[in-house]
Amino acid sequence: METLYKITKFQIQNIIRSNWIIIYTFGLILTTSLIIYFTNDSSKVIVSLMTIMFILNPLIGILFGSIYLYNSREFIELVLTQPIKRSTLYSGLFLGLVIPFILVTIVGVGLPLAASNLIEPELNGNLLSTSILLVCIFVSIAFFNYNLYCRAFCWLGYCFYYLVISLLDLRRIFTFFLLCIPGLSNRKNYPCLDDY
Repeated sequence: METLYKITKFQIQNIIRSNWIIIYTFGLILTTSLIIYFTNDSSKVIVSLMTIMFILNPLIGILFGSIYLYNSREFIELVLTQPIKRSTLYSGLFLGLVIPFILVTIVGVGLPLAASNLIEPELNGNLLSTSILLVCIFVSIAFFNYNLYCRAFCWLGYCFYYLVISLLDLRRIFTFFLLCIPGLSNRKNYPCLDDY
C-alpha cells in the first residue's frame, strides 16, 4: 500500500507541474463562466456543459493519457525492475493520472457552477459525477491501448480510433470491446506484440 501511495504521489506531482493541466483548468473555468454569464438559464447551462464535457473529457483523457504513458515508458520499465507487483504499479499510474483530472473537473466546472447559484446542487453533482466517470473511462482506454499495442504509432492510432468512435456513438465502443476480449489471449491477432 505504501508503494501504491508513493507511485500515485509521484505521478500527481509530475502531472500538476505540467503546463497543459493548468491551461485546461483555466480553460474550463473560463468556458463555464462564459456559458453561465451568457445563457442565465439552468437547463441551457447544463445542456451546454454536458455537450462540452462529452467532447472534451474523452479527447483529453485519451490524448493526454496516451502521450503521458508513452513518454513515461522508460520510468515504467525502470520501476518494473524493482520487486513490486505490476498491479500496484499500474494502479498507481492510473490513480496518479486520474486524480488530477478529477480535481481539474471539480475546479473548472464545479466552482463556477457553485459560485453562480444558478443550478440546483443535485444537477451540479450529476454533471460532475458524469464528467468524472467519463475521465476515468477514457483514461482506462488509454491504459488498455498502451498495454495492448506496444508501438507508438500502433496504439496512438487505436486511441484516435476509439476517440472517433466514441464521438460518433458510445455503443460502438462497448461492441468493439465485446468483440475484442475473447481474442486478447491470441497474439496472432495483434502483430505489434511480436517483439515482446
